Order: sequence, then structure tokens, then C-alpha cells
Amino acid sequence: MKNMIYINIILLLFALTINPYDLYAVENLWINICEEFTSSQDWNLNAVWGRSTNDVYAVGQNGTILHFEGNGKCSKMESNTDEELNSIWGNSNYIYAVGDNGVILTYVNNQWNVESKTVNWFNGIWSIDNQLFVVGSAGIILHYDGNSWVEQPNVTFNELNSVWGTAVNNVYAVGNSGTLLFYDGSEWVNIMTSTFIDFHCIHGVAENNIFLVGFDGTIRHFQGVNWNSVNSGTSVSLNSLWALSDTLFYTVGRKGTILKYQTEEDWSIDNSNTSSINWNGVWGSSSALFLVGDDGKFMYHPPSLVMDIDERTVNEGQEKIQLTINGESNLVVNLKSNNNKVVIPDYITIPENQTYFYLDITIVNNSIIDGNQSATISASANGWNDCELIINILDNENFQLSADVPDKAIENEGLLENSGKVYISAPFYKDLIISLISSDIDQEILSVPETVTINKGYTSAKFDIEIMNNSLINGDRNVNIEVNTNNSDVAWIEANYPIIVQDDEIPQLFITVPTHVNENDGVVSNQCNVSIKNLFINDLYITI
Repeated sequence: MKNMIYINIILLLFALTINPYDLYAVENLWINICEEFTSSQDWNLNAVWGRSTNDVYAVGQNGTILHFEGNGKCSKMESNTDEELNSIWGNSNYIYAVGDNGVILTYVNNQWNVESKTVNWFNGIWSIDNQLFVVGSAGIILHYDGNSWVEQPNVTFNELNSVWGTAVNNVYAVGNSGTLLFYDGSEWVNIMTSTFIDFHCIHGVAENNIFLVGFDGTIRHFQGVNWNSVNSGTSVSLNSLWALSDTLFYTVGRKGTILKYQTEEDWSIDNSNTSSINWNGVWGSSSALFLVGDDGKFMYHPPSLVMDIDERTVNEGQEKIQLTINGESNLVVNLKSNNNKVVIPDYITIPENQTYFYLDITIVNNSIIDGNQSATISASANGWNDCELIINILDNENFQLSADVPDKAIENEGLLENSGKVYISAPFYKDLIISLISSDIDQEILSVPETVTINKGYTSAKFDIEIMNNSLINGDRNVNIEVNTNNSDVAWIEANYPIIVQDDEIPQLFITVPTHVNENDGVVSNQCNVSIKNLFINDLYITI
């Protein structure tokens, strides 16, 4: 564009709650491409367009045309012209490039041919079906109707910089001094914009969703009624614009400026670490973004794989959980999981002429207590940025701790070997240390080990119970054994188990009195004695 020396992607395995395109700003992974042709050049690239991310064309000064074929492969094409090329557009059958001195190039049968050359400068081109529109200096507009080029009646003499539309009867052109033209299929009309700011580029996705950008950070948005001014947050010249989807637009300009617009949000700066570069052109597919600029800069933001799944929290043993993969036709996507509970294939291939793939995955029930876990599913594809998706897997085993202990025991039984047993409902994935706590804190009559270990792969372990003799008359006593664990992998359910410890002391009273006494002995002091065989735990009051 003569008067403009001025100036991130996605096997959508659909993003969960975030917009997948946010990965542009997050990853910020820009790659220089075609450096073998551009690294030492002082000429500029002005425009970029492609049929796919592996078939992209950049044009610029000195008749330069670069072709990016993916996987780092790039070539410099013979254009058969030295004129500066300012714009490029095409479809699956043909490609056109236009530039200074009215040059129009066509790419047919793997060869660029000069179709015309006039005194005008051509700055923009756009096509739909087999019809093309070209705009340039002095308000020139050419229309190729499928048979021949027809110059349109002049509506303005201002330089036109860009043309775009949704249909042959819904075409817009923008240019210097606030020029905005509309074509309804029969005639071009001038739309009043109330500004003399130069408009540099126009692009959109629908009749009621179109943006134009220009000098001094100008952005206007058409949503079916008016062309409303939008705050861009910058005062630099914006030179090119591209819509990646109906909710995501990118515009680029001087001083490395890259702005991103998402529905319901303002335009925001996308940090590309390219602040020294004047960007002149931007193009993208549904999954990648390409930039061209001064000094031959040609950069590429690879597509980023993004996944989505029906459910983010799943259960062991759950089947047919749908993973959605949406990207490019014939794309081979490698898949893996860091958790062997998630059953997925090593790779999938998106079918021909299809942009999506639905994959049912299964969560294995391993019949082991291993707690609730997360699993990371990773996706990778040649030429794409990797992506990860995290799901939560709920363990379906019962986390109840239980035990078997004798209902009763008698004081002084001593060590009851292996008389206690702790249980879990399924094997634990590692050794599990169980804490045993007796309510007889002082261990006067019942003692258990502090811990017992259920070995990995087992569901139970035995432990000893020792019954002591305290030589006190204190009756039968209830002693609780508490079963718990400090293991935090699982929300274990604790339990208490009672044992009745029967007193082995006999609660019998003994009394001794003199064998005879004499009348008139009066009070016989301390001649009678009441006793018990063992100590009683409290004061004992005896009625005689």
C-alpha cells in the first residue's frame, strides 16, 4: 500500500470455559518464517493471504512473493514483475496479486503471469466466487465479473486502500480522507463518515459485523446500522485487519502493534514482543495467524490445540465420555494421558472434508483405593502448539475403615495374639498405616499397638490386644478402640469398636469377730474387722 509505509490457534479440541483464541496472548509463540529470504533484506512485505496454514503467500516490494508451505518450508516465487505488490487474494482455483503501476498478477498452473499494467496504483483486492474487485489510486475500482475487467464509474478521487464484502451485492471499499464506499450490485455510493482520517483496511464476517481501521488508531464497527467509533487504546497507524471468527478480530500496525478484539470486550494489546516492527498485513485461518511487515518480516503464530470434554469430573468405571476434537481436515493428533485410568488411543485423524472428531473415552475401574485423582490429557500435532486438558477422577471405592475385636475379655488374660483385625474395602495403592487408640489411656487393663500396617495390595491386617490386671475391684469396663489413619490421599471414615473387659476380682466382703465375749465387757473396741480381698477403686461404705 503506497501511502502506508507504516505499519495469535487451533485443533479445537474445544476449550472448556476459556475462549481457545486466548492462547495467542498466553503462549505468545511467534515464529520467524522464510528467514532465508528475508533476514538480510531492506524491502517491505505489504500483504499476506493463504488457502490454508500450509499454503500462505506474502507479497511486497520489488515484486516479491514468498510462499510458506508449512513445516518450515518456504520458497521465493518468480513474479515476473519488479513492481511493488500491495495486496493478494484468491481461492482454491486462482490467486491474484495487485500493486503499483496497475500491475495485476494471476497465479495459474503454478506460475505467476502479468495480466495487466496501467498507470494506476492498486492497493486492495477481494474476491467472491469467480468475481473480483480491485481498488487503488484516484478512487479507481475494477470489477471482474467472471468474463472481463470493467472499470467502475468514479465515486471519489481519494486513494482507495482496501475492499471487502459478504456478497457481490454487498461490497465496501475504504480509503484516504475518511472515504467509505458501498456497492449494492449495481452502483457504488459514498457513505458519509464525518472524518478526514485515512482508512487503511476493512474486514468482517457478516453484513452486521464489520470493522475498518486506519490512521491514528482509528477503528469503526458496523453492526447493521451505524459505523460507530471504537476506542482502540492506541494512536499508532493501524494498517491491516483480519477476522479469525465471528467473535475474534485482529488488527496490526506500526511499532509492533497487534490488537485483539473479542465479543463483549474492548480492543486489547496482544503482546507479541515485536515492538520494533511496523506490521503491514495480517491473515489467519481458524487456527493460525500470519503477519508481514517492514524489512521482510514474515511471522507465524502456529495453531494451538485446545480440547474440551463433556464432563470435567468423572467417576471410575465411567464410559463414553466425549472428547471433542475440532481442527483441520486430515490432521493427525497424538494423544496421551499421564493417568492409566484414562483409556485413549495413541492418535486420531480428523477425517477428510471434516473439521471435527468425536472421541469416546473410558475411565478404568481399577478396584483399588487410590483416592480422587486428576488426569492430564495431552494433545500434539505436527506444526501445532501442544495442549493439555485436566479432568478429575472420583474413586468409587468405599473409604470406610473397620475392625474386628473380641466382644469381651477378662482381666489378666494377657496377650491375645492376632485377636484384632483392621479392614478396608479394597486394596490400597500403597502400604496404609492404621492408628489404634485405646480409650484406656493409661493402659491399666487394655493395650493395643500404636499402629498396624495394611500392606499394599491387601485389605486387612491383624494386631495383638493385651489385657492386663490392675488388681482393683472396679467391675466390668467398656474400652473403645478407635481406628483411624493420618493418610490424606483419601477421606477415610474412622470408626470405634468397644470391648467389655470383665473384672476378675471377686467383690466379696469378709468379717471377723471375737469367738466369745463376756457379759459386762461393755464396748469391745477394734475387735471386729471388715475386709475385701482386693482394693476397691473408691471409698466403700459398708452397712452392718
